[in-house]
Amino acid sequence: MEILGEFDNGLDVLGFIQENNLDVIFLDINIPQLDGMLLAKIINKFIKRPKIVFITAYADYAIEAFNLKIFDYILKPYSDERIISML
Repeated sequence: MEILGEFDNGLDVLGFIQENNLDVIFLDINIPQLDGMLLAKIINKFIKRPKIVFITAYADYAIEAFNLKIFDYILKPYSDERIISML
């Protein structure tokens, strides 16, 4: 696995996704300027879209996230085993 970038806000994430071909994106729910759920909804409209994995402390959004056909939803704190099983 190669990490291509880390970002502090959703607008930068969106710009990066539009300019790069990604297989997977890891998102949190609570990110500035464009929260993770809204970002996932936008990404969901792309013709070629990366798989979305939420890694977050917010259990309340899991059902809504899976309705967006995300790949996985991992709650913090998480274990290395949980990440490995997702990969």
